[in-house]
Amino acid sequence: MRIDMQTISGSITLQTFENQDVLKISGERRIESESIDDARENLHRLQVEIIEGSEEIYITTKQPEQNQGRNYKVMYIVELPQDWDVNLNQVNGNIEINNLQGDASIALVNGNVKLINSNGSTAANLVNGTINAVLRIPTPGYCHLNSVNGQILLSIPDTTSAQFRAAVVNGSVGVNNLILQNLQSTNKEVRGKLGEGDGSIDLQLVNGTIVVNGMIE
Repeated sequence: MRIDMQTISGSITLQTFENQDVLKISGERRIESESIDDARENLHRLQVEIIEGSEEIYITTKQPEQNQGRNYKVMYIVELPQDWDVNLNQVNGNIEINNLQGDASIALVNGNVKLINSNGSTAANLVNGTINAVLRIPTPGYCHLNSVNGQILLSIPDTTSAQFRAAVVNGSVGVNNLILQNLQSTNKEVRGKLGEGDGSIDLQLVNGTIVVNGMIE
C-alpha cells in the first residue's frame, strides 16, 4: 500500500509503529487572517479530501486559489503501517518521517525535511531548506537527495553498500567515518564506492553544504 499526499502549506508528520496495521489521519486546520472573525468565517474553505483506492490512499488539501491576504495551513499527523510506501508533495512547511520501512518520495519547495530511522529507498527534492536524514539503505536500494539552497545532512551505517556521489555548485562537501574505495575528492564533489557498491547514494546541492556521517553499528 501507499499513501499519496498533495498539500500546500502547513506540516506533515508521519509516524509508524511496530505491529500497527491501520492508518490513522488527524490534524489541525488553521487560517491566519486580519481578524479572528474573518478566519472563522473562512475556515470552511479549507478542507481535506481523502480518497481510498485499491492500493493507495490519496490525501489532498483543498483551499481557495486566491488567498486574499489569508494564510491557509493544515498540520497533518499520520500514523501508518511500517511497510507502506509514501509519496509527499508540499509547497510550504516541514515534513517529518519516523521509522518508515517502505520507500519514500518527497517534493517540497520551502521548509525542512527530516527522516529518522528510515529503512527504505528515499528520494527527496527541496528548493529552500535543510534535508536531515538518518537512513539505512536497503540492498539494493537508493538515497537520492537534491536541494537548491540550504543543507543536506545524511547519516548512514558505516557498513552501507552503495555507489556514492555528493556534489555542490557553491559550498562544500564533508564525509566522515566512511571508507570510500576508488575515492575521487575535491572541495565541491566526493565520489567513491561503499562496500560492494550494491545501492546508490546521490546527493546534489546548488548553494550550501553537504555533510555525510558514518554510524558505527
